[in-house]
Amino acid sequence: MTPFVSVIVPVFNVADYLERCITSIRNQTWSGLEILLIDDGSTDGCADVCDQAALKDGRIKVIHQANAGLSAARNTGLDFASGEYLTFVDSDDWVHPRYVETMMDSLRNRPALMSLCKWSSSSVIPNDSTPKGMVEIIDRDEAIPRMLKGEWVSAWAKLYHRSLFEGIRFPVGKNNEDYAILIHLFERCDTICLIPDVLYYYFIREGSITHSPLNVHSFDELDNAKAVWAYCRQKNPDWGNLALFNVTASIIKLSGACLLENSYPEKYREMRRFVSAHRKLFFGNPALPFKYHPFLWALMLGPAIQRPFMRAYYKR
Repeated sequence: MTPFVSVIVPVFNVADYLERCITSIRNQTWSGLEILLIDDGSTDGCADVCDQAALKDGRIKVIHQANAGLSAARNTGLDFASGEYLTFVDSDDWVHPRYVETMMDSLRNRPALMSLCKWSSSSVIPNDSTPKGMVEIIDRDEAIPRMLKGEWVSAWAKLYHRSLFEGIRFPVGKNNEDYAILIHLFERCDTICLIPDVLYYYFIREGSITHSPLNVHSFDELDNAKAVWAYCRQKNPDWGNLALFNVTASIIKLSGACLLENSYPEKYREMRRFVSAHRKLFFGNPALPFKYHPFLWALMLGPAIQRPFMRAYYKR
């Protein structure tokens, strides 16, 4: 029997791109499919696009809800999903026609609960794009450090067995929510399948969450990084060091942005206090390249030093 796959698509104000996304999912070669379109209070006509798509294809289910953010929309999808396997597709992205088939095939006769594919920001799928790569199998001890180093830090471009999400949901009201839960999903996997082919196409647009100017939700990245660090340092010292590196990178980026944009002074002071309180851990972290040390010193020395330091750095 063909395993059933739920494709969860959170939708919010992407009317210019939504039909492309839905069409790419409808064109999947995998037969056992349901498509969950979670309209998160869109105001630009996306709700109508979703409803019209459902009239054309019985595999599509539309859930309309008041706007609550990407995490809440994904959680709604998880609650409604009936598939043995799950995958997330952002509503301004699109997928290869064999995206689900190739991901599912990688799991056949293997004990893995997750498969990953490569992604591209290219605007077109190459003509000769039949997946050809050899599947690589890695274990948890390899996967988690690679994730903490920056690979696979998005919820999309992955196929999950639904059991991985038992008791786990995306943190509502937070951006950068993928990183917050991926450590827990990876930890539940003894092995993971890596597909070397590009099957997911990520669209970079102005105004998206990851390309927005500094705002109060920009600091969710740091909050999530701290939470992952707190968890990892209790589980494995090497994981903890890698997670602390992510905290460091986030603090350097956000503190510099606060100074250069003259905004969020209390957040800036909070980051300074945090680094000062944990300076032995920061500077003693073997996972932190030495080139980051001057950035930390500049932060600890205060705005009079850090502001010109950051300006000089960005003008290089």
